[in-house]
Amino acid sequence: MLIVLRNIENSHVLFFDAEYSEGFLIQFSGILLKKIEENIFQISKSLNTYVKMPETVKVNNFIKNFTGITDSYLETFGLSLEESKTIVEELINIDEKDLLVVSHGLTNDRRVLLDNEINLYEDCNGNEIRGICTYNMAKRILKREKRLKLEDIANESGLFITNDHNAFTDAWATIAIFSFLCKKEEEGLNEKLLQSKRD
Repeated sequence: MLIVLRNIENSHVLFFDAEYSEGFLIQFSGILLKKIEENIFQISKSLNTYVKMPETVKVNNFIKNFTGITDSYLETFGLSLEESKTIVEELINIDEKDLLVVSHGLTNDRRVLLDNEINLYEDCNGNEIRGICTYNMAKRILKREKRLKLEDIANESGLFITNDHNAFTDAWATIAIFSFLCKKEEEGLNEKLLQSKRD
């Protein structure tokens, strides 16, 4: 699958989402894209992992209803936090140093991951990882304060999600809205350029 991302200089882009309960990571999903030519990316790797909670902590009822993730599901299919951390690090262990990470609520997602010992602020060599928040990007480009939820913008971009609040679905939705917003931004810049030439 080829994905158009306009005006992105990075060679790799990781779209990710995380679900958590009581501050503990319970699901991480990431889709790593690699640039193959100008503005064209393809999927390099993807990951969807569930994480077991500590034995003394249970998934709270709001999160169960919100995500559909239960304690028994995590006990059956979840990995330990250490195992999850290792496979996330393998996902972002790329030769190039110009990884870009993108999520819808980047500040919160990175903070929760860091609290769970997964660092998406720096690579293994201590280089800063650049990040873009599609929520803030949408607010700026679409020039509005409401209807900025992931589902709203995904629908506007043409992707209708039926299983939102699942990290893997939300990571895909983030790809769709980022591509959509990059296109909208480019169209806005082109319109300004044409207007200045007319003036």
